[in-house]
Amino acid sequence: AAPARYIYTMAEDGALPSFLSKIHPKFKTPYVAIIGVGLINFILIATGSINYIASVSLISLAICYMIGCLSYIGLRKSYPDMKRPYKAPLGVLGCLVTIVIYCFMLLFADKVALLTAGIITIVCIVFYYVYTHNKGHQMLSIEEEIGDIEEAARTGYKLVILSGILGIGKSSIAEKALYWLYPNRAAKRILLDFSRIPGIAGLCVELSRKLKTDLLKDGTTEEEQKLNIRYLLEVLSASNALLILKDVKNWLNEDGTLNNDLKFVTDIIVSTEMFDGLTIMTSSRYVEIPEQYYETTWQMRIEGMDDAHIASIIGNNLPKSFPSDAQKNMDFAKRLYGYPLGAKLASYRINVHGYEYYLGQPQKIQKLKIGLAKQLISFAGLSESCQDYLKIVALCQSRLRNEEYALAFPSMKEKIATIADEAFFAGILKFDDDGCYKLEPLVEDFYYDLAFNSKDRKAICNVLKDFLHNQLEGAGRDEYLRLLPAAVHIFTLSGDISGAIRLRSEFTSTIEASMWDQYNHGDYDEAMTTAEGLLNIDFENSEALYVKALCLTRFDEYDRAEEILNQLLTDDPENIARYYYALGRIQERKENFEDAIRTAVSL
Repeated sequence: AAPARYIYTMAEDGALPSFLSKIHPKFKTPYVAIIGVGLINFILIATGSINYIASVSLISLAICYMIGCLSYIGLRKSYPDMKRPYKAPLGVLGCLVTIVIYCFMLLFADKVALLTAGIITIVCIVFYYVYTHNKGHQMLSIEEEIGDIEEAARTGYKLVILSGILGIGKSSIAEKALYWLYPNRAAKRILLDFSRIPGIAGLCVELSRKLKTDLLKDGTTEEEQKLNIRYLLEVLSASNALLILKDVKNWLNEDGTLNNDLKFVTDIIVSTEMFDGLTIMTSSRYVEIPEQYYETTWQMRIEGMDDAHIASIIGNNLPKSFPSDAQKNMDFAKRLYGYPLGAKLASYRINVHGYEYYLGQPQKIQKLKIGLAKQLISFAGLSESCQDYLKIVALCQSRLRNEEYALAFPSMKEKIATIADEAFFAGILKFDDDGCYKLEPLVEDFYYDLAFNSKDRKAICNVLKDFLHNQLEGAGRDEYLRLLPAAVHIFTLSGDISGAIRLRSEFTSTIEASMWDQYNHGDYDEAMTTAEGLLNIDFENSEALYVKALCLTRFDEYDRAEEILNQLLTDDPENIARYYYALGRIQERKENFEDAIRTAVSL
């Protein structure tokens, strides 16, 4: 059954023709893939060459493992900064050793079988580039989130809630997670779109329709409707089906708690033995979980997808007749902050106007993002006072804490917690490590645009300038570092350019000294953090770039360090000697002693 399941999954992923992913309407199995595998096995067995077939199979498997090792090395090089919850202990070295061992083993393989396996591999690679590579994958690669959901299921949680900004791909993650966790049951999953269900009576009708089961009661009273819900959920459970509760935002109370009707449904899921599989709920606003659910319910916030996934969505949604360019898709993806709904709209716009219309005019992409943000915010239905608060947050670059906004604007003191919660629950804000509410990147430009063009911008900036000036005077190092970027920005918007320049130069000289002190005392993580903080203020700061390169060298990230140092050789010729010295140390640490000597001679 496993080979048929592989073929079925690959077909769903867009790597094989879609007819191989067909599910039998009665038995819910990938029958086309099973029949195909059966026919191939029958033909091979009929040849009578079992040893030859076994040799080809094992050699092909070894080649697959080697390709996997090469892919690991390529991904580590192409995406060095990608978040990786697990890292192989031996890394690249382990892959190279594995490839060498397999190559050595293949020297003793049957030559005809080896030739056959080689031809099959070449045909598959050609097929990939002709059929799959240009088509792209239709399903998103979201292994990290699925791994988290799998861990929740193994821990014993019965309900997982995926919350996050509208259109971030929560339902796609939910569906793929169920396919991963329950491959034999996922085809029978039931998805209930709560955004289209007005109330519990509508839920009864929708469940009845999905399950093709008559209602138990007429449903004229609320009690009868709840009896129908319980009965239909029992039918669903008895059929071994899985359940996704999609977009429950409209079924939440104002404070983010479950309304009575939704809680009735979730009580059955988490408090009875009716469901033996995981149920997944999605919401575009954060859900306040009842205390009695803590041991059975787990909530995770879905952030934006990485650029590679967004680029693949753009490519997938471009028509086949359009000359898709993978690099330009990636360039476009980097401007969309991991927002899949934006990627779909972007592909439509690219098809109409072409790549250069947007990539050659950054303001066009800016307008596209603002248009997306308008759709999101109109769906969220935020209050006017919440919108005003978010404009101030945007002007301050999300650098202030709520108590600081309240000090700057006393009129907000009584309501700031409420309006911040409103935006947080709507998925517009997130909480960062500095204790500040931070705007989601997609809406940041929209609110900054609103604030910048508002008639009271000058008055707001003047209030913020006076407040930040006073705060910086008695601030400690960490607070100073957090507030200064916002202060420089606000001083500039207020027209006090000399004040902004004074703050900036004062900041640079103070923090550079601290940064070198951290590095010289071996506190490389802190030195790296300080360097990146300086680069947020001035991305051309040569001292910060140099310390960042030195820290990266200490972290064995030689490629990134060399890239920075080679750029500094051009941008800062006055300090060329120290950059060559650092490059020589990198070659020495890599044990490229001849290159190290050549670098030293260039001094």
